[in-house]
This record gives sequence, structure tokens and C-alpha cells, in this order.
Amino acid sequence: MSMSNFLDRFDLDITLRDAALDPDNRPTRRMIANAAIGMDALDAYYAVREIREAAQWIHEGLAQGKRKLASLLSNPQADDFQRTIYFCLAGRGVVEMLDDLAWLEDLLERRGRIAGQIHREKRTILPLTNPYVAAEPDGPWWRVVPISSKVRPGGRRRSSNPELQGCAASGAVLGDRHQASGCIRSAAHCSTHPVTSAS
Repeated sequence: MSMSNFLDRFDLDITLRDAALDPDNRPTRRMIANAAIGMDALDAYYAVREIREAAQWIHEGLAQGKRKLASLLSNPQADDFQRTIYFCLAGRGVVEMLDDLAWLEDLLERRGRIAGQIHREKRTILPLTNPYVAAEPDGPWWRVVPISSKVRPGGRRRSSNPELQGCAASGAVLGDRHQASGCIRSAAHCSTHPVTSAS
């Protein structure tokens, strides 16, 4: 049997699938391996490397580490993959986070080298299906609306705006046509400003 039988339409995600299903891997590693399945080989590697470098700088006490991490998480043009990897590991402690990121970075580096070799030999790989719906954040728009409110006896808040008294009080509203009323509840759950279907 020739080598081409193994390399044509090669599955680049095979090591990630194995890692995601391996019961000997701790849950965080299985989570981030799953999160990387379907990602472009170079994009995935460099995204994880960026997060690992930022976490490493924070661990070493360098000021630019926090700035770097904040820029990765708050950049509206950043991809959701980086945020997914970070929030899978957030709160676990920086040492454990670095350990898991280095582990995933190693897997992705080897995956990238295989992808490069297959490309140079003009062989094919199984199509990668990007698990993220958009190359950049694509969620609903939100805006913050200051609402003057008073605290009722019992801790419940009541807005001083009579138009909002039937709605729960908070500072954020969903940015759709319902927001014109200033209501903070979703349009589907507000009894004060019910949504009527267009005729």
C-alpha cells in the first residue's frame, strides 16, 4: 500500500479529536482541543500562541501582559476562537492555564507542520469546517442607557420613568427596535412594550 493512501484527504483534526476524547486528559484540555477542531492550521496556532505569550508575561509580572490580554479580549475585530480558548481556562490559575495553553500550542504546531508538508506535496486534506459562525464577532448590538431608579422596600428597583415602570430596571438594553422605548427587557418578555407582528 502506497503512502498516498494515507496522505490523500488527510484529516488534520485527527490528533485534536483524539485529545478531546482521551479520558486521561483533564477536562480543560479536552475542552480546548474540541474548540480548535475545524480551525485553519496557521490561524489556530498563532491565536493560541498569542494568548499563551500574554499569560506568560502576566505570570512573569510584566505590565504589557495584562495590556496584551485585554487587547485580545476586547478587540472588536478579533476572532471568537481566541475568546473561547481563554474563557475555557479562565479562573483556573495562571500556572494551570499556561500548562494547558503550552500543551495545545504543541498539538497545533505539529498539526501545522503536517499541513505544510501536505501542501508542499500537493496532496489534499479533508475540508475544515470552521465551527465559528463568523470571522469576527457577529452578535446583537447593545447600548447602555442611564436609568434613574429608586429602590423599593424589599430591594426591588423602580424606574422614575413612568414608561418603564412595568419593566425590570437595569442599565443595558437590547439594541433592536424595542430599544426605542428604553426598556431593558427583551422584546419577547416585556408586557409593557409588547412586540406586534408587522402586517
